[in-house]
Formats: sequence, C-alpha cells, structure tokens
Amino acid sequence: MKLIRCLLISYCCLFFHVANAQDDKIVKSVSLDPMIIEAFKTELNINSFIQIQKSDTTLHNAFRMLRKGNYKMDSRLVIFDREAEEKVVLDRRSIHLCDSLNRGVIMLDEKIEGKLKDKKGNYKYYTAVLFEKAFFPEVEKTNPNSSFSKKDGKRSTSDYDKLKDLVFSPGAAIELPFIGKRLAIFEDDMIKYYDYSIRPELLSDSINCYVFTCNAKVDGKGKTDDKPIVKSFETWFRKGSYEVLRRKTNYTYHGLLADLDIDITIDLLPYHNKAIPAQVTYSGYWDIPGRKSEIVWFRLAVKEYSDCNP
Repeated sequence: MKLIRCLLISYCCLFFHVANAQDDKIVKSVSLDPMIIEAFKTELNINSFIQIQKSDTTLHNAFRMLRKGNYKMDSRLVIFDREAEEKVVLDRRSIHLCDSLNRGVIMLDEKIEGKLKDKKGNYKYYTAVLFEKAFFPEVEKTNPNSSFSKKDGKRSTSDYDKLKDLVFSPGAAIELPFIGKRLAIFEDDMIKYYDYSIRPELLSDSINCYVFTCNAKVDGKGKTDDKPIVKSFETWFRKGSYEVLRRKTNYTYHGLLADLDIDITIDLLPYHNKAIPAQVTYSGYWDIPGRKSEIVWFRLAVKEYSDCNP
C-alpha cells in the first residue's frame, strides 16, 4: 500500500517540477485537479515518478492470483467477420480449483456457436488460443486421483507471455516485431509524446477515486504522432487507501506490415491486502504477418474467490 501511495505522490510531483528546465524537456503538457494539489505537496523528482511507475506490478500480481485460488468464472468470447457480424461465440461457466498438488478447471457449461476449431480439434483463431492459455490453463497433474479436467495441445510460451504483459503490464518494455519498444511509455524517449493528468472521479457511481491519465498528444489537426503505440493509459486509485481498482489501455498501430487497435479494461477487487481481476474486457482488431487478421471481443468475470485448498 505504501508503494501505491508513493506512486500517487510521485504523479503529483511530476506536475510541480514541470517548470524546471531539465524536466521540461521530458514533460511539456500536464493537468492536475486543485484538490490533488492541496492533498499532495512534497519534494520528489520526475525520475522518482518514472521508477515507481515502472515497478508497479499490481495487475501482474493480480493475474498470478488466478493461479493461486479457487473461484468461479463466467466468460464470453466473440469473433467477428470483416463486416462486424458475429461468426463465432463461446460462452462458458467454469470452476477453477487448486490444492497443494494440482490445479485445473471444471467446465460447468459450454456453448459454442460457429466453427471455433478445425477438424483436428485445434483452434482456428489465434486470439482464442491465447485466451485459452491465459485463463483456462492446463492441469498440473501430480496427483493420479485428481478429478480435474486436462486440456490437450501445446502453446507458444513466448506469445503467451507477450499477451500476458500486454494485458497485465501495460507500459512495460515489451519488444514486438515492427513495433520495437514503443510500448514502454515511461521510458525517456517516449514520455515526450504524452500528456498527463490526474482527476477525481466516482467509480461505479460509489467509489471515490483519483484517475491518472496518460494520453498520446494530439496536434492541431486532431491527429497523434505515429510513434506512440499506447494511445491512452488510465488507472483508477481509491482515495485514502490508493488501491488500484481499474486500468484501461488502448493500443493502436497502423503500418505497412502490421495493423492493430485494441482496448483492454481490467477491474480489480481487493483481497486480503492483494488484488484479483474481478473483470477483464478485451476488444480488438489485429492484422500481423504470418497470421489471419482477427476481430475479437471477450469478457470474463471472476466470482467467489478463495485461497487454494491445503
């Protein structure tokens, strides 16, 4: 909790130092709500802000909690054709269980509309493969009496790790083909492309929050520079405790060899001084070399979370 508090303080210090000539080379456009100016007056520099933001692992740790607990999950995955018509819909209700020996998934209900798999039983869509790997993991079956279901098929750990980082570590220095390291929005060579702001806001009409926003700068014609891939990055902090409750990120890139536009929103729920992903929503289009283009939307909700059985 101290880390998150320091993070908010550091955000504010960013704005108090923009008049400094050296700092002004990094951040040139900022906005801060007057209430926050009164709430946070301290002496830290921009480097402190950058380092604390880089070390924020709230979402990554929340993802790991899905491997360490029992819970129910409702999910829907929809794949669209080029005319934005639904061609595949996958609805699931599942229970995710773990104990000291194994972990796995019991499928309570599964409904599939359209052709999700080929004749060999393999997924036809790459996003579905990564979705399966991230949220419906194979069983670590060390107990021969385990009743957990086991899924077949190998996955690309490299691609899976990159998807996990895109979803749960936005702003991290992930290197992708044709994009390079332009996702690292808090590196020195990328900060100059963004505007920053902090505002108070009610989350879900009931929770008082501070919202930290990082948006790609817009020119006089309403366009953004091609350099930033992360076009918007927002984090909701609960006032008082400064817990991260929501993060929303947009990735947009239009190039000769690749094209993508992806929105990811993650709502977190505090759990015993940690956090779990209460809801994950993904909506995106991508077209990259070597794979068919895909337009996919999915949402999953985690319920009744508890620690793994002994």
